[in-house]
Amino acid sequence: ACLGFTDELVQESPLFKGKYRLIGVDGSNFPILPNPDEPQNCIPGHGLPHWGLHFNAAFDLNNRYYINYLVQSAEDKNENSAALQFVKEYDQPGTPIWIYDRLFFSFDLATQINAAQQKFVFRMKERSLHSLLDAGQTLDQPLDHESSRILISSQKAATRNRADLYKYVVRNSVELITPQNPTLLFPYRLIIVEIESQNESDGKPVKTMEYLLTNLSQEEFDADQIKELYHLRWNIEVSFRDLKYVLHGKQVHSRKQNQIEQEIDMAVMVYNLISAISKCALPKQPGMKLQYKTNRKALSEIVLRFLTGKALQKEVIWTIENEVVPIRKNRHFRRAKSSSASTSHWK
Repeated sequence: ACLGFTDELVQESPLFKGKYRLIGVDGSNFPILPNPDEPQNCIPGHGLPHWGLHFNAAFDLNNRYYINYLVQSAEDKNENSAALQFVKEYDQPGTPIWIYDRLFFSFDLATQINAAQQKFVFRMKERSLHSLLDAGQTLDQPLDHESSRILISSQKAATRNRADLYKYVVRNSVELITPQNPTLLFPYRLIIVEIESQNESDGKPVKTMEYLLTNLSQEEFDADQIKELYHLRWNIEVSFRDLKYVLHGKQVHSRKQNQIEQEIDMAVMVYNLISAISKCALPKQPGMKLQYKTNRKALSEIVLRFLTGKALQKEVIWTIENEVVPIRKNRHFRRAKSSSASTSHWK
């Protein structure tokens, strides 16, 4: 994707611990107007079909910049292939730490990241971890353990009976396993931590286990730090909301896919520009109990007015400093379940 002039802003942004760039990867659907000439964007449903494009993004979680993105038709939606493309195309300063939700893990993606000497943090599904546990380990107890498996695509008796050493993968599912290199060493670190999640019925916090797979070392990052890195991934979810609703990215004016993609390009560049402008001043801290940050929605609105000549630079700076909201971590609310007629498409 072309980030235009904002690409320089991304390259000059600071790194985590002076050497890492924290990147969340996810995707979101952009609703579009019906266009019978492009049936690949029609999404069938239980009721009436709807139309959309799938927006895949790699997002700098600390600096709030999009560093890469890929728009796919509804028919061609494939978040895993987009995630792999982002890894191969990464050319920014700093070693990336790719942070993924539960649906993204594959041995192909993880081994490609290893081969590129990059880092990853995957949240894992419980059923995907049994083959990665060593003897005596269970999924219901906290754990921080480094281990490895030899990936192999043949099921000989000698390897099938050594589940502690070998991990079978489907033939041709891992690009780096070839006839010339039939095995591949996969080192990993498995972390199981207890977290508070939300009971969907009453919104009360409940204890549950979170499973994380990473190649970050224990010497540099302890389990709590890995847990915090993963939770930063929420910033990309918030960015989708801002991109669609605050910057009106979902209110497309075109029907053709290539023209809609141009509108998305512009929304992404404006989003990155707003992130850069937000660093021109520091938000005031009116209280001692909580830290405060600039209200992103208020800042976006004044920047849009500034770009169209309807606001002054001093108004933008005033907004950064004075339109603030408190930072509240680990909050829990009862989930508001929308009706089937909801028009919210931000995630």
